Amino acid sequence: MEDPSVLNNLVNVEFLVAGISAINYFLFLLLLLLSAFFSASETAFSSVNVVRLKSAYDEGKRGSKISLYIVENYDKALSAILIGNNIVNIANTALVTSISINILGEVRGPIVATIVTTVMILIFGEILPKSFAKENAFTFTLRFGWLLLFFIRILSPIIFVITGLKRLISRVIKKDKENLPSVTEDELGVIIDTMTEEGVIEQEEQQMIHSVLDLRDTNVYDIMTPRVDMVGVYLDDDIDYIKELFLKEKFSRMPVYKETKDNVVGILYERDFFEALITTEDKSTINIENLMRKPLFVPKTMRVDALMSLLQKSKQHLAIVSDEYGGTSGLVTMEDCLEELVGEIYDEHDEEEFEIRKIDDENYDINADIALDDLFEELKLGKAPETQYNSLGGWLYEQLEEIPEVGDQYTYTSLVKVDRDVTTIEDDEYIEYKLVFTVKELQERRMKTIHLNIKKQLLTGKEKDKDKVQEPVESQTLRAE
Repeated sequence: MEDPSVLNNLVNVEFLVAGISAINYFLFLLLLLLSAFFSASETAFSSVNVVRLKSAYDEGKRGSKISLYIVENYDKALSAILIGNNIVNIANTALVTSISINILGEVRGPIVATIVTTVMILIFGEILPKSFAKENAFTFTLRFGWLLLFFIRILSPIIFVITGLKRLISRVIKKDKENLPSVTEDELGVIIDTMTEEGVIEQEEQQMIHSVLDLRDTNVYDIMTPRVDMVGVYLDDDIDYIKELFLKEKFSRMPVYKETKDNVVGILYERDFFEALITTEDKSTINIENLMRKPLFVPKTMRVDALMSLLQKSKQHLAIVSDEYGGTSGLVTMEDCLEELVGEIYDEHDEEEFEIRKIDDENYDINADIALDDLFEELKLGKAPETQYNSLGGWLYEQLEEIPEVGDQYTYTSLVKVDRDVTTIEDDEYIEYKLVFTVKELQERRMKTIHLNIKKQLLTGKEKDKDKVQEPVESQTLRAE
């Protein structure tokens, strides 16, 4: 007959073993959850939208303050994440190995433990948590930022040592520290385009933002009214003539010349002139020199953004553009600057001028004053040819090399590579655009309207030499009979 005390001891041992096994399994799940948390935190806090997080902090959303602190001190957070992740993964591996050896023995146990921990940590500790955190970065940071901050505080002594080693290594390896911006202008452009594609901002807003970014690359010369188109008066002009000119042109300001257009001595305001005309009984006593105001001169190489700041600071709306010889190159107004941002501005007196008028899919009438880059970009004709001139008319004048006549033609050929997934150069495809520019309208030897005929055909890499893509120019000039 068995001793009851022995049976009680066996039962207690079985309960103890079962309890230990339950604790081991619980620890395994807890360590796996911590591994998933650290992996998700690394992805979430590195990819969260900082602007959105700052907006949440301004609105007082719960958890935003802690999350913003972690993002701004991401080096400390990353150290805590890596330390914590390595600790829990190593502990989990040791735990599974111990369990496997107890169940399967010292031969098969380590093999099974390696397979199980690798699969479980890879799937449930890395892939799934990081995928979830990538898609829900903002929500994750707000909800679990406090927990990550808790681990940062606990591991702060180790983090302090690691940070010190990092600084020491950085000083040894990298002597000159570069202060690089967090976002470059090109990257900002890509962000804006992405926001437009996702519907966050409208296309008009996208164009306006790009226009603001392009202001630094635009010179006064590109937007000014050229000297030949300037409307002004001379100091010795008759008062009645000046009055008729103001009424005809409907300008609020006009430059005042002395002897020649290269000598601009002032700016005459319409309001000042007509006020003097109304309040003065004898018109012959009106002196234009007393009415005009001091002109503002700017070089044609000045950037448009700098010009806007100068006009605001000087409280003026018009500036005279000087060339390198001190003569008059043209004039520019605040309205010209604003049109670079929002497009053409017309008032009730302006006659709307076309830039591109489509006749059919192959024929267009083009305003000769249109910027060459804008023409090629608008009609998707590839890269615009390099030239010292900004406008289509200036470029054609350069190519014709003679005083233009109606009917003169210039042919330009451009190759545009088609973006497709190909494996060899021979499989590349190009669209060849044959552009025939014809002078349609002249105004005193100046080109006003250009007719454009477009012929295109699809070519493969076998049909076209690869090097011709870099400089896709083939030109021919025909003189009108």
